[in-house]
Amino acid sequence: MCLAIALLLFKCYCEYAADPNATDCDRASLEGTVTFSHQARMLMHFARTARWHFMAFTGMTLSTTAAAAQRMQSIEGSVVDSLGHPISFAYISTNAGSSGVAGVDGRFRFPVSIDARFIVVSARRIGFHPVSDTIQFNGAQSLPIRLTMRGIPTHLTDVEVKGTADGYDEYLDRSGYYRRVAKAIDGTFIDKAMIDKRNPAELTAMLTGVRGIRVERDYGKQGKSSYILGRGGICRLGLVVDGQFVATQGPSNEAIQPRIPAIIDRIRVPVTTPRGPPGVPIDETVPVDMIAAIEVYPSATSVPNEFHHHTDACGLIVVWTRYRK
Repeated sequence: MCLAIALLLFKCYCEYAADPNATDCDRASLEGTVTFSHQARMLMHFARTARWHFMAFTGMTLSTTAAAAQRMQSIEGSVVDSLGHPISFAYISTNAGSSGVAGVDGRFRFPVSIDARFIVVSARRIGFHPVSDTIQFNGAQSLPIRLTMRGIPTHLTDVEVKGTADGYDEYLDRSGYYRRVAKAIDGTFIDKAMIDKRNPAELTAMLTGVRGIRVERDYGKQGKSSYILGRGGICRLGLVVDGQFVATQGPSNEAIQPRIPAIIDRIRVPVTTPRGPPGVPIDETVPVDMIAAIEVYPSATSVPNEFHHHTDACGLIVVWTRYRK
């Protein structure tokens, strides 16, 4: 009997779920099917009580879910400046405790839980005045908003900048050095940075290894004597310092070049070696720490036109100093 009553109760529950107004589960229908005992009456009372409890629980759950859905919304919108351009990465906050950061395009969207009728949305960004706006709660799932921020004007005092470009020398510019560097075809140019990096003890040490020339050194009774030969090693290069020709010690070009011996009346005439013009040793003309730039022209054809009057039939070394009035 208990099994039959249990099945009947289950049937009543299913019928009520399908139609709460169904009357097939009343006492009369049950009494017509089964003879009730004391236990059956108790089960019948429990069924009636459970029926109303189920109805109350269902209604309360639906109302709670609807209320929670009404309290959850999302804030979405954009942050722009006074010209309508988007402001990236502005910080957005609300009086409901929610916050977020706008994207690169100035747009933002984040959920918010509210219990008040109004939502205050604020935006902050470096370089702009803070701004706030109020949205009225209307039960919609999304609350759109557009925040316009005004830029903070920046006033800077006048700044005077003095200096020169890295490695630039006004004197070298006036002397045409940079122009010759840009147009040179057959020449070697050594600037101050290269000299400081190599840190030579003397001028000929800096010129050792330069393309097209050869440094020669003689060691005699009067000490070391250095001179520089041009392309082919058949002539001695001249020296110009700050536009002025400087005579340096060294053999003459006739002494450097190979000579054809003369024979007179079948007698070989000894070849005389002319001495070079008097001058100062080349390494004593300019201290290396005073040199700003060096131009090396290894042959007469490579010498620029403005220096032709300083050379005869060979190349030229042009030195510019860094300390000038």
